[in-house]
Amino acid sequence: VTAQPKCVLRSPTGDSYCALICLPSDWRPNGAKGECGTGTCQAIQGLGLCTYAAPAGAKDVVETEVVSSAEAAEVVEVKDERTQGNPTHYGDPASGCESDEQAVRVQGVSGDFCSPKCSSGTC
Repeated sequence: VTAQPKCVLRSPTGDSYCALICLPSDWRPNGAKGECGTGTCQAIQGLGLCTYAAPAGAKDVVETEVVSSAEAAEVVEVKDERTQGNPTHYGDPASGCESDEQAVRVQGVSGDFCSPKCSSGTC
C-alpha cells in the first residue's frame, strides 16, 4: 500500500480519524497506481478512499461526519470494535484493527477500513 493517510474524517463529538487517500481509476479498482494494494479506491467528494469489502451485519456502529480537503461533509459510520489482528494501520477490519484504531465505514462508499484518530491534520 502506497496511499498516504490524511486526517479527513470527523465525528460530531470532534474526534478526527485518518483515511488513506487514493486516485480513483476506471482502469484499476485499487487506485490509478495500485496505491490501495488489496483494497479498493472508492471515490467520494473529490477524494478517493482506500477501503476493503465490508462484511454483512456490522455491529456497534456510531455515526460520524466525513470532511474532505474541501471541507465537504458526509456521514460516516465508526464501528467501536478494538481487536488486534492487522499487522499495520489502515488494514481490513475483517481481521481486526490495531489497538489505537476504529473500524470505519463511509456512507456512500462501499467497504470499510481501520482508522486511527488524528489531530491537527496529522496522521
